Amino acid sequence: MTPVSRYVREAVRRYRLAVVALLAIVTAQILVSLALPWPLKIVIDNVLGGVPPGYLPESLANWLASANKTLPLAVLAAAFLFLRSFNQVGQLARHYIMARIGALMRIDIATELLAKLQTLDPTFYGRERVGDMTQRLIEDTRFTGEIVGQVVVPGLTSLVTLVAMLAILASLSPTLALIALAASLPIPFLVLHFRPRITERHYRQQESFGDLMAETEQSLTSIQVIQAFNREQDGVRRFRNRSARALHAVLHATRAQLSFDLAIGVCQAFGTGLALIAGGFLALRGEITVGTLLVALAYLASVFGPVGAMASVATAYGAATGKGRRVTEILGLVPKVQERSDAKVLPPGKPGNGRRIQFENVGFCYTGQDRVLDGLNFEIAAGETLALVGKTGAGKSTIAGLIVRLMDPDQGRILIDGHDLRDLQLDNLRQNMAVVLQDPVLLPISVAENIGLGDPQADRDRITAAARAAMAHDFIEALPEGYDTVLQERGAGLSGGQKQRIAIARALLRDTPVLLLDEPSSALDVETETALFDTLTKVRRSRTVLLIAHRPATLRVADRVLELRDGRVIERPDLPHRKDRSASA
Repeated sequence: MTPVSRYVREAVRRYRLAVVALLAIVTAQILVSLALPWPLKIVIDNVLGGVPPGYLPESLANWLASANKTLPLAVLAAAFLFLRSFNQVGQLARHYIMARIGALMRIDIATELLAKLQTLDPTFYGRERVGDMTQRLIEDTRFTGEIVGQVVVPGLTSLVTLVAMLAILASLSPTLALIALAASLPIPFLVLHFRPRITERHYRQQESFGDLMAETEQSLTSIQVIQAFNREQDGVRRFRNRSARALHAVLHATRAQLSFDLAIGVCQAFGTGLALIAGGFLALRGEITVGTLLVALAYLASVFGPVGAMASVATAYGAATGKGRRVTEILGLVPKVQERSDAKVLPPGKPGNGRRIQFENVGFCYTGQDRVLDGLNFEIAAGETLALVGKTGAGKSTIAGLIVRLMDPDQGRILIDGHDLRDLQLDNLRQNMAVVLQDPVLLPISVAENIGLGDPQADRDRITAAARAAMAHDFIEALPEGYDTVLQERGAGLSGGQKQRIAIARALLRDTPVLLLDEPSSALDVETETALFDTLTKVRRSRTVLLIAHRPATLRVADRVLELRDGRVIERPDLPHRKDRSASA
């Protein structure tokens, strides 16, 4: 069983109760439709016409034949209204359940795909494009509903129809039935020949749409750069080229489908012509009548209809599996960062003491790139603030990613309070850490909710306190709705410094023993930076802080400064840090 078939089977099994409910509703509708004319018949024949209803009990018949017709008319009218209303409600329920089953199947597979995407490490996203992943998540996940709606149900219907029509045709003329079967024999071989081609071309078609989506996403997210450098026409040209490739892929898939349809049509025409000639000879010899020949030819057309439909079902399956393959190839990926079955919880540390972090002979390289870290050894003591400097691309942010375990080292190990990160539960490990990224990520939700991501249980007072500590309270209060202002996508409308301060507030609210700051003040002015690091000087006492920085003012809050060079660290006591400031004091 292919991964696509397995997912479809699981989806049908998951909603089998809904399918049973759908069949029950259809059955009830049939019974109601049968009963619906009876109230009108009783009114016309028995109440108004006075015809004795012999099919009813005597007491009910006498009641209908009584002088007072008002009550029977009212009761029968109510019964008719009930049956009609029930039928309408049943029809609505039937359509709703069918739509719901299809939507739920798509949501389930899309949710599973998103969950898988969230487990993949940064190296995956370094080689894949967000637009293509969006195409797989939104469009390609339709394959389960398409297989159920365009393959399973039509296939079963065509199969039953085909068997019934062949049986009737065989009873009329076994010779013509054999001709129909003979003309149908090439069809399975045509399906085997064309389906892989159609599947592959639909897969390529969806890939081209993924490329187009990726190009669109990149153009829209880079609009400021495009406008600033007057490169709008380049973006339009790239979009047109991607669109042309997508169109070529669509036409390529369409040609394969039309070639298949043509081959099926030739088989049907050949079978009908052969049956007409053979039936004509049989009629001339008196073995069958002309009327039988006409009826047989009519049934022959009815046989080829389901055969063609079943062949189309096969190609529809191929088209749907082309989409499904793009989904299942992601679902089949094994995340590089995995939690061991015997993973344990990090033991509680001393309150207000932070955590000790050790790098032991750590090496790491991204796929297809030179080694970023090579035999890295250093330690951050519990409660220490360590500043890490180095050239762009030296691997400073990689170190932060390794500590949070977004990826694992290729060699060596990383310890927190003496425990290998790979031995710990992922959720528990990350609950001990707060991160401020160099490029702050803000969601299109309210400011309070963005800060509250650090601690979903935090009340407004704690959120406000964190914003004050991050020097963000004043500008937040000046927003149209203050903390309830809903941000635009990616925080558009806020300055870089404002976004950084919201991200810092979120990290401070998390109140974890380890704080990772990746260039937290790169977009701040000197005055705001000074005030912010006064706050960090206070909160650092109860935390272990890794500070990735370049600016001297940032380094002054650190206890030590290490420089990352050629994949290794070098102590830099010559750079400004907290001990220098203490000595000068």
